[in-house]
Amino acid sequence: MEETIDDLMLPTVNEILEQVLSGYPDYPYKKALTNLDLRRNLIAQVLSQLSNWHPSEEGDKSRTTHAEDLQLSAEEKIHIQNLIRQEIAYVVQQKTEGLSRTSAEEFDSCVTPSHWFG
Repeated sequence: MEETIDDLMLPTVNEILEQVLSGYPDYPYKKALTNLDLRRNLIAQVLSQLSNWHPSEEGDKSRTTHAEDLQLSAEEKIHIQNLIRQEIAYVVQQKTEGLSRTSAEEFDSCVTPSHWFG
């Protein structure tokens, strides 16, 4: 399934994502989002949540059709920032769980007695 991204909101979400990330420490937050797939998924999730909240250019012709002309209120920006923070927390939690599972498996394999000496 291919995800479509609302071209009107994409630059705005990217800009707000960078602003939000500037307040996070490098590890694990910024490091996790250096992975382009994770970053794209995060942005796609935010945009999918905004699709019902903020009309796209096809849905409302009275809105601007250029991203640079898009004016968001302070309340709208805060809403987008909160969505981004939620998605960052989710992504980092998933990545951390995956790493801890991998580390536990590696650790278990190191302390398990070898059957080779059997």
